Amino acid sequence: MAYVFVIPLFIISLPYKDSCNESLSNRIGIGFVCWFILFLLIAALSPIMLFWYTPVKDSRLEILIHCGFLTWVVGLTIGVMWFIHHLGEKIKERRNLPKKEKRSNIIIEMVKATYYKYCPKIDWN
Repeated sequence: MAYVFVIPLFIISLPYKDSCNESLSNRIGIGFVCWFILFLLIAALSPIMLFWYTPVKDSRLEILIHCGFLTWVVGLTIGVMWFIHHLGEKIKERRNLPKKEKRSNIIIEMVKATYYKYCPKIDWN
């Protein structure tokens, strides 16, 4: 009877390395998260199969392909939203930068001084 409960527990907590300090609930939670991430990766790659294979209606593969499309749509939506937010922050950063003072060019100052006949003041920064 113990094998009935131990085998599912072993499969759920399989991706997590054995550690003496971790509790059973922590191992099960991390195992579920790892298996869910693995499912999302497989589901995201499954729509590529549509190039070579037409799934049977109401099969598990068709459900997996729908989950894959949903994964791509959610992932791309989150990515676009993050990119727009990041771009907005960069634009705000650029607007808040202090403006640089224009440094005078020596040649232009010399031409102006020669033309207007005055002694040029040149700041050596």
